[in-house]
Amino acid sequence: MSGVRKLVFGCLDELEFSIQIVVARKIESIFKGKHAQSQDAFYNDLTSHLFERQLHLASQNTILFARRGNKTQQHSLRGAVEAGVAAFRKKYPKAVATTVNIETAYSSDEPLLQAADYALWAVQRAFERSEMRYFDFIAPKVELVWDIYDFASIQAGKPVIFTRKNPFHIEKVSSLG
Repeated sequence: MSGVRKLVFGCLDELEFSIQIVVARKIESIFKGKHAQSQDAFYNDLTSHLFERQLHLASQNTILFARRGNKTQQHSLRGAVEAGVAAFRKKYPKAVATTVNIETAYSSDEPLLQAADYALWAVQRAFERSEMRYFDFIAPKVELVWDIYDFASIQAGKPVIFTRKNPFHIEKVSSLG
């Protein structure tokens, strides 16, 4: 591991945060059909999946996204979060109401966004290279890794949602091929 990465992961170890990650395999038919070949639609779908499971846990939520693109894309992110809230409320209509404040910032200005970038990179390395060493550094911070398009595991009745009780390891997911 390079000296800079080692320092960054050392800082992450000392930073108080937790992260939940939604993973989606690159499946062309889903990208073309469900997302109409739009990266924004794809990203927003993942965002909705993440927040449909979490926003009910607090009566007030502040969500900080890395600033990307223009105002239209920022409004699209808000719509993705609102879709997640709506999906949750449809499943659990008696759940406590929650207010959601959505903010954006540049990653360079917000340490927690930088932490999220490194955590996501570590998960990406696990999926693309079967390399767990970077993930292992941040594993104590990871509350959830949800592999939403691992259809082979779903059909086999295996978990696609990894938690602290069932920790993520790349050997637990079905082949990407």
